[in-house]
Amino acid sequence: MKKAFIVAVLMALLLSVTTACVREVISENDESLDITPSPTENQPKTGSLSTPRDSSSPNTFLPQLMINDVIYFLYGDPYTNIPNLPESYYKGYIESTVLLSQKPAVNGQANFDVEIGAPYAKYGNGYIVQWNDIWTVFVTENDLLSGVTPTPQKIISNAPEHAPTLDVILTPGKSQQQRVVAKQLTTSWMIEYEDGTGNGYDSDSPHVLQLKPMEFDEPTLLLFIGDGIVELQFSDDYPPESVSVQRWKHSWGYLNKKYSNVEYNKERLAYAIGFGESVEINGNTICIENDGSDYIYEINVIWPNGTVYYTFRTISSDINKFWMGFREAVLRRDYSSIATFVSFPLETRGPWDWGPIVLVDAGEFESVFSAFLEQDGDTWFETSFDSIEQTLYLDSYELDTARAGNMHLERINGEWKITLIYIEEDE
Repeated sequence: MKKAFIVAVLMALLLSVTTACVREVISENDESLDITPSPTENQPKTGSLSTPRDSSSPNTFLPQLMINDVIYFLYGDPYTNIPNLPESYYKGYIESTVLLSQKPAVNGQANFDVEIGAPYAKYGNGYIVQWNDIWTVFVTENDLLSGVTPTPQKIISNAPEHAPTLDVILTPGKSQQQRVVAKQLTTSWMIEYEDGTGNGYDSDSPHVLQLKPMEFDEPTLLLFIGDGIVELQFSDDYPPESVSVQRWKHSWGYLNKKYSNVEYNKERLAYAIGFGESVEINGNTICIENDGSDYIYEINVIWPNGTVYYTFRTISSDINKFWMGFREAVLRRDYSSIATFVSFPLETRGPWDWGPIVLVDAGEFESVFSAFLEQDGDTWFETSFDSIEQTLYLDSYELDTARAGNMHLERINGEWKITLIYIEEDE
């Protein structure tokens, strides 16, 4: 028994000395080695990753790779929700590997069992590598230590999530500056991220010449005296690749008519589009001529990730300033305001031009005109109120006279007034 006990003691002493020697050799030959496990498995929160170890295998490093002279470390488990990327997203390929017990020393080198030629792509502040057919995330030392969750960034970093809005600013020579927000029509917008996913939308709209009056309240600039300079100002600091502008006279538009024949509308549109004229754009400004005509403008803007059509309109004639105020008063059924647009005594007559004239004074006006609004409208509308409501602008008029539905207008002492209305005869 004594001999056995002595042998056991000697063997224990020998083992202790051998272990101490091994530790001393390791320390002398590789000062960078540190067999202390990371604070948490694969994702340490404190300390340094200058010699990171996989806690499940203390004599190896965490999987890592070098790109652009920076070491990137495996971020937790592989991400299985990243789709396959097109090759255009690739930033490079794995060119060489070393053992997991070594650190990458050159760009494109990894220390894990990834295939040579495996692609990698940008992903937030880090990269994703195709490892065993799965895109796997690698992050910087700082992000790994601080627990930053890697998220993909937009391919075009300054591209807004939604298509920019367009302000149209008119600076005429002799009238007050006007600003309107252009109506956004057909839009195609896509934001792409580094992981191959995207976020976008498409919206279709009729051509500007097909828009019916009540489909939207179109933005309008009023030109009364002289020409003007129009500035196109987008809501985001995101320069477009190209901007083109076309315009049509209002008479080509679908402003105060509603046809039920769809095929006729298509033919009319195709014919009318050919009468559009290109407008020269200088930087972000265009020159608006006040030639006495009213115009519909279409702006086609192309960005790297989308295309948007906008529209606005210009009114050059003073008759439409009159009409806009009159129409607003009618929509409110504000008869006191409506009366300011009428020349008294107001002439009324039956549906035929050869009928007798009956004069209406201001005291009778409300009862007569309220009945007029409810009577049958002209060819396209059920009532006169409908006709006024859906006629946003007058695009057919003479120098001093005009016809609007069942109303006759005249310019009197430089001001437009309603001088006659056609009243239905009692049956």
